[in-house]
Amino acid sequence: MYKVMIVEDEIPIRNIIARIIDWKSLGFELVYQADNGQIGLTYLESHPVDLVITDISMPFMDGLELCKHIRRIKPSMTIVILTGYNEFEYARKAIKLNVSNYLLKPITKNTFTKTLSSIKDEMDEKYANQRNVDFLREQYVKSKDFLKNKYLMNVVLGYRQTTYDNVEFDLDIDLDGKWFMVGVIDFLDNENAQDGMESTVFWGEDRPLLEFAILNLTKELLGKINQNIVFFGPGNKLCFILKSKVALLSDEQNEVIACLEDVTVQIANLFKINATIGLSDAYIDVNELSLAYQDAISALEYRVLEGSERVILKSLVENKRSFAFHKIEEQLIRLEYSIKVGDIDGIKKVIQFIFSVVNYEKINIDGFRTMLLKMTLSIFKAYNDIRNLDEKDVILDYSIFSKVFEMNDFNEIKDYYIKLCEKLSSKIQQLRENDQKNHVKDACDFIADNYQDPSLTLEDLCKQLYLSPGHFSRLFKKTTGENFVDYLTKVRMDRAKYLLANTNTKIYEISRSIGYEDPNYFSYNFKKNVHMTPSQWRNRGEQL
Repeated sequence: MYKVMIVEDEIPIRNIIARIIDWKSLGFELVYQADNGQIGLTYLESHPVDLVITDISMPFMDGLELCKHIRRIKPSMTIVILTGYNEFEYARKAIKLNVSNYLLKPITKNTFTKTLSSIKDEMDEKYANQRNVDFLREQYVKSKDFLKNKYLMNVVLGYRQTTYDNVEFDLDIDLDGKWFMVGVIDFLDNENAQDGMESTVFWGEDRPLLEFAILNLTKELLGKINQNIVFFGPGNKLCFILKSKVALLSDEQNEVIACLEDVTVQIANLFKINATIGLSDAYIDVNELSLAYQDAISALEYRVLEGSERVILKSLVENKRSFAFHKIEEQLIRLEYSIKVGDIDGIKKVIQFIFSVVNYEKINIDGFRTMLLKMTLSIFKAYNDIRNLDEKDVILDYSIFSKVFEMNDFNEIKDYYIKLCEKLSSKIQQLRENDQKNHVKDACDFIADNYQDPSLTLEDLCKQLYLSPGHFSRLFKKTTGENFVDYLTKVRMDRAKYLLANTNTKIYEISRSIGYEDPNYFSYNFKKNVHMTPSQWRNRGEQL
């Protein structure tokens, strides 16, 4: 039996509906009758109801407003609108709220009964599907590959927990082993490639097919060395996890690398694509797979120096560096921070220190170029973390590398980076200030357009601006000197003062026109802010 609630403010109509329908024979049970939407909503929040039949025009909360709240708290609720307002606008709003039926008064018992019978059939079908275990099992099998891929992506992002063992079993994922490595495959899909001109091909709209084909190829080749965990990871990059239940020997590592090199060769031969594989060091704890993933991503960064169409093992490329690079990498983190916060002195100190380490440690030219590469990437990251700019606003591009490598003077290069970072830091500060001003201006404009809405809240405003209420509240107070409520009240009071002084509009009408449903509350607020009653303000000209 489906539970039914009727929301209707006209008692005779409500009683007739409740009495003339044989609810039980139709498969329904009438459990509650409400005078208006507010009472009905209160009941819904704490009682089970399957079907709501509601009028539109009611005091306190009308039927459409009730529908909005129902869709928020119970999205699957079945709703029937019953009203005497034969107007398209009401019907349009009801359809937008996903209302099941829209019935016009007066309605006959026959029509109402047929409508309820039809609704009963629809509800039976919906709930049958939800309870159908075979149906659920079929849907689960279809989505299993998707769930498995999503789970493995979360694993390399560091979200795996020991309580997930049952999930891994259900998804046929075996992460039991004595060592683990993570690899990431990156392949170049060149939009500008031409036959005979480039070694790479542009797949365009067919790229998803390319990715799927490379996934299958990688699975096939890794299967030859008894590895089978291949998936699409963060950024839709093709990833794989290598593992074994016996200790990793050098011969086994060599076998893995040889297999992966074969993967890059096969990709090049079959798809005319240059593929590079970043490979992590071996880890002994499954919960360190996120660290292994970061290793693989770091290894890929060396493609610029090591070349593409090959396997780059993180430990091999980083062992080439001197101890000085560990000092430099610590400083690069500080450089990113100094750029973001606009610390000009900090920028100078960090770059001075980095170049002094290079000079003191007598790093060779290849090491120096590696350092310049990493520093440039850090600068790009600092800037891109703050703001994605339109093309016309971009003041960074990879021509930096050619400019720097053409310079012959050590100090000239150092000064170039200092000036570049100062310029970026200033730009970031300017962008941040402009963003803040624009957000506050947009907020003020929104309030000016919507102050008549009695339900207007800070949360509504923040949804429009895509900002968190806490952050925006502080920004608004800092910029305007007022909090949201005080500013909204001021706007409403200013409008009320104008209407009182320049029109003969009644006070209760002014109250409603500026967002106060209760005239008494409006008068109280007006006196509190203006220090006189609305009537006194309207008559003050005569008194003067």
